[in-house]
Amino acid sequence: MINFSSKNNQRPVHDLVAGFEDGTLPREEWTHAAHLTVALWYLVHYPADEAVRRIRDGIKHYNVAVGVVSTPTSGYHETLTLFYIRAMKRFVETATSGLPTESLVETMLESDIAKREYPLRFYTKELLFSPEARAMWAEPDICALD
Repeated sequence: MINFSSKNNQRPVHDLVAGFEDGTLPREEWTHAAHLTVALWYLVHYPADEAVRRIRDGIKHYNVAVGVVSTPTSGYHETLTLFYIRAMKRFVETATSGLPTESLVETMLESDIAKREYPLRFYTKELLFSPEARAMWAEPDICALD
């Protein structure tokens, strides 16, 4: 089991994903680690295009379910979503095959990808936190992800 909240709640990954999908996951458990775990889970269980659609739509649905309003400065962030999907996809492709999903998640959460500042290796703060990057994909302005 993996801790996804500040309250030390331990939750199996499939329970996290189920709560995310049906909008019952407590908002305090929708942490950075939970976002990354959900993205990884979808990338393991669905083809890439389907995973991207489910992650995008799922975050928007979850936000509505818990009362998060998307504005030019808060809520859903398209560039961060797609950035992390690309990073997770690369992580899954290079990870040791055959690992159970929970082990894969634990390995990912211990990696550099899980650090909140990871995207700033690729983006300036000005671009990444701009309303434009929140609304639509923005290419990295420091160095390419791939």
